[in-house]
Amino acid sequence: MDLKRLAKRALATLSLSMLCLVAFAQGRQITGTVIDGTGEPVIGANVLEVGTTNGVITDIDGNFKLQGVQPNAKIQVSFIGYISQTISVGNQNNIQVTLKEDAQALDEVVVVGYGVQKKSDLTGSIGSVDNAKLAGKGATTVMESLQGQIAGVDISQSSSRVGESFNISIRGKSTLGSSTSPLFVVDGVITDDINFLNPADIEKIDILKDASSTAIYGSRATNGVVIVTTKQAKAGNDMKVSVTYDGYAGYKTVARMPDFMDDVEWMDYRYMKYATPVKNATITNGRLPLEMTAGNLKSVWNDKNDDISTKMRDQFLKRDFTDWRDLMLKDGTQQNHFLQVAGAGQKVSYRIGLGYQQEDGVMGDELQRYNLKLAIDGKINKKVSVGATANVAVFNYDYGSKRAVQEAFRANGYWLPYNTETGEVNYQPGKDLRPGQSSSLTFPAGFSSSVSPLIDSMNSSDKTKGYRVLATMYAQYKPIEDVIIKTTFSPTFFTRRRGEYYGGLSSEQSKTYNASTAPEGEAKASVNRKEIFGYTWDTQVNYVKTFLEDHSINAMALMSVYSTEAEEYKLTGNNVTPETLWYNLGSAADYSGVSSSYGKATMLSYALRLNYTYKGKYLATLSTRWDGSSKFQDGHRWGMFPSAALAWRISEENFIKDNASWINNLKLRASYGVTGNNASVGNYDTMFLANKLYYSSFGKGYGPSVVNELLTWEKTNEFNIGLDFGFLNGRISGTFDWYNRESQDLLMDMKLLLEQGTPDGKMTANVGKVRNRGIELMLKGVLLQTKDFYWDVTATFAKNKNEILELQGKKEDMRAQRWFIGQPIDVAYDLKQTGICTQATANEQVTINGVTKTKSEWYGYFEGCMTYEDINKDGKINDDDRQIIGQGMPKWTGTLSTSLSWKNWDFSMSVNTKQGHTLYSPFMQEFTDYSDRGRTKLSMDFYIPEGAPIFNYAWDGSNTASLTSDRTVVADHSIAGSYPYPFNDAKYNHGGGNGWYTGKNTEFKANNYVDASYWKIKNITVGYTFSKNLIKKIGIESLRIYANVLNPFTFTDYKGFDPEWADAGISDGTGGPSSITYQFGLNVKF
Repeated sequence: MDLKRLAKRALATLSLSMLCLVAFAQGRQITGTVIDGTGEPVIGANVLEVGTTNGVITDIDGNFKLQGVQPNAKIQVSFIGYISQTISVGNQNNIQVTLKEDAQALDEVVVVGYGVQKKSDLTGSIGSVDNAKLAGKGATTVMESLQGQIAGVDISQSSSRVGESFNISIRGKSTLGSSTSPLFVVDGVITDDINFLNPADIEKIDILKDASSTAIYGSRATNGVVIVTTKQAKAGNDMKVSVTYDGYAGYKTVARMPDFMDDVEWMDYRYMKYATPVKNATITNGRLPLEMTAGNLKSVWNDKNDDISTKMRDQFLKRDFTDWRDLMLKDGTQQNHFLQVAGAGQKVSYRIGLGYQQEDGVMGDELQRYNLKLAIDGKINKKVSVGATANVAVFNYDYGSKRAVQEAFRANGYWLPYNTETGEVNYQPGKDLRPGQSSSLTFPAGFSSSVSPLIDSMNSSDKTKGYRVLATMYAQYKPIEDVIIKTTFSPTFFTRRRGEYYGGLSSEQSKTYNASTAPEGEAKASVNRKEIFGYTWDTQVNYVKTFLEDHSINAMALMSVYSTEAEEYKLTGNNVTPETLWYNLGSAADYSGVSSSYGKATMLSYALRLNYTYKGKYLATLSTRWDGSSKFQDGHRWGMFPSAALAWRISEENFIKDNASWINNLKLRASYGVTGNNASVGNYDTMFLANKLYYSSFGKGYGPSVVNELLTWEKTNEFNIGLDFGFLNGRISGTFDWYNRESQDLLMDMKLLLEQGTPDGKMTANVGKVRNRGIELMLKGVLLQTKDFYWDVTATFAKNKNEILELQGKKEDMRAQRWFIGQPIDVAYDLKQTGICTQATANEQVTINGVTKTKSEWYGYFEGCMTYEDINKDGKINDDDRQIIGQGMPKWTGTLSTSLSWKNWDFSMSVNTKQGHTLYSPFMQEFTDYSDRGRTKLSMDFYIPEGAPIFNYAWDGSNTASLTSDRTVVADHSIAGSYPYPFNDAKYNHGGGNGWYTGKNTEFKANNYVDASYWKIKNITVGYTFSKNLIKKIGIESLRIYANVLNPFTFTDYKGFDPEWADAGISDGTGGPSSITYQFGLNVKF
């Protein structure tokens, strides 16, 4: 072979080798499809060649093409909400990937104070609720969405008005003060409320319940901590721009109206109320003789002297009554819209949200709220990252008249809304008097001087507007692999202006009205403005390390600076120019309620925490926090709040894995911690300030009130034992907790001598002690789980026993304050009713101190009155016979919820219950008050004694004026009932007896205490999720529609509007009717 030919072969071989190398370097193309567990394509999934920047995203059909894939390469497929998969390519040219949902992994991440932990690694008692459960409630406020979701967290609506606050307590009440509100933390920002947030913007809520969890927040954590995480931007997660919309529109209507007297039944009550004791008669044979006098009979039919009310008679005969409830109540609307845009790259991510909420109440109240959410997160490099969030809420509340509920439901069907002569709206419908009219023959005697609810609503306004801003800015530095340094600055600003206007014809200003001399009355207006600015600056260092494979630690050190300042201004102008609301206070004739205030408080804190794990089975957490508050004097300014917790994951032991494979999770927890509370201490309560006006023989001047410089923190020590469990591959799971928390150094007024310089004989001191002890249980069962069908049921149960251990440093009751050793803080303390008195009861013989008399003689009982327990057996019913007849906190609470899904359909329902609590009901006070006879009352089954006058009527069939009653008609036998027979005599307390509450006798109120226990179905939801194959052609990634019913059913013995707000006021408008809301909603993602 010659040289030339050999060279040609070598050159050809070399060229082919070069071509092969180039082809190898370029790689090859692979294709594939990414689907989810239901077979639907996953749009926008990331497909990345591991170790390179070579990647693509899936198209609308879930398909992808990846060029230049090297031999022996691996690809990683990921998408938010799914578990990432890494696949070896090998010789495959087409790859199908099925991503599994990562719901379980998401659920395991729990936000704790200044960090996060996996749920499996928790040592404390923490409850969590995710976005799906919150948004599924369809509520306009976060607190209502959270209601009934976590055992041991008691949340109840405090008012019937839209947008009003909720009462919340976690594991009972640990202070003698009025507030049980926990500490709220939103994205790391401490705030006093969370109802300004849009529920659709919330990612998760974690509630820290035991002291080992809350102690990291130190002096503000006695009542628990509610940590809210809103939806954030997260850099480092490549994702396409996504747009989501969550919203609903609703219709609400009045529900479950109380059983008020109808207008025919009301005549029975009115007739009895005009009966009087026979003159000079006494209780004889257990009965008090009653009669209907001729003069009173005229008043029954609204006659006066020779003037006869033919109108009332005509109304009665024709049943021509006014439905005042129909005039004043209206159906309302409700809507919530939240639009979000989010995107992320390797370096920067962002999220923008815009929300609008609107709701009308059934009594004319209104709510509007606008929310703006901004979040950005960026990685400057591998070691430095920064980010910021801002939540802005603008709100408007319109509550109309605070007397709306009172006046609307007092009005009875005989009252005339429009004047019979002119057709104008009546000012006093019970007298048929328009504004400026002083007399009318329509109702000569008159029913009532109450102002028309129509006039009142037209002349009253109560509007609040304001805004709130919460912001967070952070910078994070990772100097070495195991150390993270983070500093966060979180300012917050809140401003609110409330304006109230009551015209001269409003119910509020009825005392200024005179038909002759002041036919327009005098208008009153007031304005209240409040501003709060605060900030928190936290700097923390975390050290996270795993060594020798089995040992893991997470250590944190924190320094925190907190400051808040508030100012408030109040002014009321009397006799302002009508209809100018609160915008013309300069026109007032005089002023009242003029005040202004300013306060500032600061706190410096240091905290340490160490989490240790051995082999993933043995867990320990140690923490301590030091708080120094400006509220206290030197020497008492600093408080230390330590905690410790241990946990044992029994399910990770070999003896469980080998012998009880059906046990998937079993963890035993124990913890102890100390928390504090300074909410009951004012900013300057421990300082000598010239803030009190004193009088002396030399004149008057300002000086300091009595100040206790030794005031310090209220402290709570809590021990908790818990068990987390999961069996049969998660088909059964739950938690159990037992806790014992003792709160000491509670602030209360201590009695002092006036000679010690106290103007009121008392001084605040740390001299109280309270204990809460209870259990909490959560149990979830997956009853059925197949490819197309899923059904689970979750139940919670919580029982707490609250008791006072010490008062004023001693084990002595404070009867005047209704505080008793060994009893709960909030008790109902009054006479105990023992039933309606029968004739036999009145004549029953009782021997006291050797003297025998009838109960009539001892207690003044007569047939038809209420009887009471004589505690001390002294033959008297008086203040000495008060006793505890109930407690304000429920003895136990519980929930029951279920969710079902079949193919694309889903169904959910939740039930809440509170049992064993007794509340004072302003509703019962108003609508069972015997002291008036012209207003509507609750339907009551009265006991009617034999011989008592009863309503009857007769007429000639043609002449309306002939309608009358026979005043001699009386009951021929006694008729049993549960309410006393009402009659007109204040001496006998209008028939109720000596312990019955009326507007004339307010000493005892036992008849107005109610059992407010209830079961409520809070919401029922049915939804449908459209197939991705159906919607992908129109550019929609996911689409769900749903219908929701809120508050459809309540089961209770309470006779008022709603047992949930049984203690809400009537005269201030907060205790109004309940309602049902019907919603239609939409969840869309593009």
